[in-house]
Amino acid sequence: MDRIPDVGRDAAVDDDLTGRLRELWQTLLGVPKVDAESNFFELGGHSMLATRLMARTRRSLGVELPANLIFQFPVFAEFAAQAALAARHGKDAQPVDVPQATERERGPLSLQQQQLMLVEVGLGPSPANKVAVVLEVEAGDGGRVDADLLRRALHLLVDRHPALRTGFRPEGAGHVQLVLPAVADDVLDETDLRELPPSADALRRVRRRVRQAHLRPFDLAAGGLLHAQLFRRSGGADLLALHLHHLACDGRSQQVLVDDLAAAYDTLTEAEVGAEDVAVAAGPADGVSYLDYALWQEGRWPAMLRQSRPHWRAVVRELTDDPARVARGPAATVAVARSATVVAPEVLGAVRQWAAGQNTTSVVVLTAAVAAAVSRLTGLSSVGVGTLLENRPLAEVERTVGPFANSTLLAVPVAAEATPRQLVQLVGERLAAARQWSDLPLETLIAGPAADAAVDPAELIDVVLSVELAGGRPADGRLRLRPVADDGPPLLPVAIAAQRTVHAHLGDADRLRLVVEHADDPDEAARARALLDSVVGLLTAVVSAPDVPLPTPLAVGAPPR
Repeated sequence: MDRIPDVGRDAAVDDDLTGRLRELWQTLLGVPKVDAESNFFELGGHSMLATRLMARTRRSLGVELPANLIFQFPVFAEFAAQAALAARHGKDAQPVDVPQATERERGPLSLQQQQLMLVEVGLGPSPANKVAVVLEVEAGDGGRVDADLLRRALHLLVDRHPALRTGFRPEGAGHVQLVLPAVADDVLDETDLRELPPSADALRRVRRRVRQAHLRPFDLAAGGLLHAQLFRRSGGADLLALHLHHLACDGRSQQVLVDDLAAAYDTLTEAEVGAEDVAVAAGPADGVSYLDYALWQEGRWPAMLRQSRPHWRAVVRELTDDPARVARGPAATVAVARSATVVAPEVLGAVRQWAAGQNTTSVVVLTAAVAAAVSRLTGLSSVGVGTLLENRPLAEVERTVGPFANSTLLAVPVAAEATPRQLVQLVGERLAAARQWSDLPLETLIAGPAADAAVDPAELIDVVLSVELAGGRPADGRLRLRPVADDGPPLLPVAIAAQRTVHAHLGDADRLRLVVEHADDPDEAARARALLDSVVGLLTAVVSAPDVPLPTPLAVGAPPR
């Protein structure tokens, strides 16, 4: 995109467009004021908020914009000038191609759903694609939540989001999805454990009951893809477990559901006390449904796949050309343990401040540190980092519940003489390119290039980085919901491959928990600890010596290869 010359900040942009963009920034960032010199990342912006900003800006202007525009121009005046330039150039262009709201109740599965259905068909009825979200829950005044109101709020949630009442049935060689009427069955089980004193035994009982519920598969043909458990506890907040299915939701959907559950509870509470102005947030969702998205994707994915092929050929070629890459054995389903560490708040605070000054995010810095750590511990000069993208570049689906997210794969070269600054910049560029070409599931995108290179796609992934931006319902609502961290073993056995999975939980404050999943074995635990120590050491190096070559494994506590 051509860069507009400096013409005096907002003077380059008409007042109406500037005002709309300023309002978008304020709403997304939760700040009262945005001026010409405001920096998106210094105000708390991160990669997911950047994606939402670009989606809303596209819808507001009605023109296509580069996905990485906010990273190139994070200062408001420059961003607004570039957006105005795009609007002027694009006013005669074709309108942005977006999913349209329909009243269809039957249609194809999205490619994401097709990948998930392969597991369902292969295993038969199973909990393999179920997900459990565990939250602390209490009333806004700090008291006990009203179970009846919570139950009604859950039913309103199912009414609002068609994905939660969608059934999946065989048809021909595949499956179709059907939006069904709301289920009448009770979606909430209540268990009173208040006779037990606060103890590890009480938590084990909760975990056992959550696991028992998790092991019961959903009837996919009947719909009803939400079930909840409420645990009354003594000496602390109650716990709410939401059991969902990946065919109906992804990580972003979970946050939407938590927000809408709290809004529905607020609405019902206000109605109970006779409030005249009751919010309509709990009513049926308007706009684009997930089925609408699947119909939109069906007509476009062949062209998307064809256009993305050069990018994925280059990724596969870069990873397979690494002489240190060797064939690995197949994944094995084993007992799994987790090793965890908490990054010191002052380190994460410094990382966030440094990242904002580089027009990037702490997630990009973390990705660079993980890639460097894996490189130092394995000898690979090009590390395959698998991660998850929200895949919601269109504002029309920002709050639609469904499995939009796609995995992506970054080829991250880690040169021996690379500095943290150089590596972070490189990772930012690779991540921006991946966002452009990750509209489809990774399995679909990489199958052809991997076959051409005669390599198993799984062999190209050296580490999986899962980032969760934790956040509960604001404390000023009538229902407080806070996510619960769990370092215990997964609810189900996990297939462990040669690569590692690193879970990063970023809190609203300067809190970062890193968790590595590994086989329940002392040697594997030692390797996981070395990886965690290396990542923490590299994060420290990023802010303390960004222009000094990356430290060696021994400098960050990792054992020699």
